[in-house]
Amino acid sequence: MHEYPAHLFGKRTQRTLTAALFIPTELLSQSVAAAAVGMINAVGSVAGFEGPYLFGYLNTRTGSFSYGLALMMVSAIAGGLLIPWAPRSAQSAAQSAHEADQLAL
Repeated sequence: MHEYPAHLFGKRTQRTLTAALFIPTELLSQSVAAAAVGMINAVGSVAGFEGPYLFGYLNTRTGSFSYGLALMMVSAIAGGLLIPWAPRSAQSAAQSAHEADQLAL
């Protein structure tokens, strides 16, 4: 089995996170983008605690890594299925926001 140094995984994760933080600044105004980046950080912090906690809980309860890995797989698939609903451009993001405002009235 191949062993990968932990620092390589960290650099790959950091590049992905950095790319995720640029998306709101491309699609939204400055003030809204700042709130969006804050929300991304908040959700990431919760997920950084919740994921390992649930994995450990499932491992403790069942004595197997299978359920924790299944939870990770379901989470990854759910995230992948949500991608089509992400706005493709600033124009579509603005249009979606306008439609949401109209529904709120």
